[in-house]
Amino acid sequence: MRLFIAIWTLGFVGLITADRAPASDPGIDWCRVPENLVRADSPLPRVAEAIEKNQPIKIVVLGTMSSTGMGAGVTAAFRSYPERLREELNRRYSHMPVTLVNLAQRGWTAVDMAAAIEAKVIPLKPTVVIWQTGSVEAVRGLDVNLMGEAIGAGIVKLREGHSDVILIEPQYNPRAAAMINFEPYAEYMQRIADSWDVILFNRHDIMKYWVEEGIAKFDDPSRALQRLNADQVHDCLGQLLADIVERAARRAPGAAGETSPR
Repeated sequence: MRLFIAIWTLGFVGLITADRAPASDPGIDWCRVPENLVRADSPLPRVAEAIEKNQPIKIVVLGTMSSTGMGAGVTAAFRSYPERLREELNRRYSHMPVTLVNLAQRGWTAVDMAAAIEAKVIPLKPTVVIWQTGSVEAVRGLDVNLMGEAIGAGIVKLREGHSDVILIEPQYNPRAAAMINFEPYAEYMQRIADSWDVILFNRHDIMKYWVEEGIAKFDDPSRALQRLNADQVHDCLGQLLADIVERAARRAPGAAGETSPR
């Protein structure tokens, strides 16, 4: 139990830090990542249809503490990556409203989330569901196959409810990674995404890239700076996710500006 609490403290409640506060060192391109980490190989037909018909886009988030507001370590709930995604899509598609319902909860596994889809998600009629999972499974050492089965069953339910799906890997924190092996869960989620032809947002690999490139750090002693830097991490995650949504919507069959897969 103590290890579980320690991992949440290290990995999911505010120790996302970086070289600088967001306002300093403008020479660093925070949101720069390799192209292979922000692929949009699967279409988002429901989002594309909403854009084509100028209909509202509703985003529903399933996830754990790192996808909530204050639980994400940011200075305010509106700075979490789901909210930044909503704001960015609202900016890009200003002719129609983009709304967000965040159902993320502390300690939820993929099995818990899949079980909640029929009662809590489908009635909301989301255009797209952002499904972040794998974190709790890794911390508890749960069976990765059970996680995969739950995600697959959930994708079936969401598609039957006419919603697009984007999967999101666990986040990366070197301190947490020293105690818990998140890699098998992140890698398995890629296999799930390929099998079900859904987008996987490589949050784990993106954050690991920022750390390895010296863009992000996790050892700043200032709690205030930690939170300001968490804002920057979530801002970039929201922008990168918005890029993927926009490109994937254009790839949907019949979408305006449809492009062929890379």
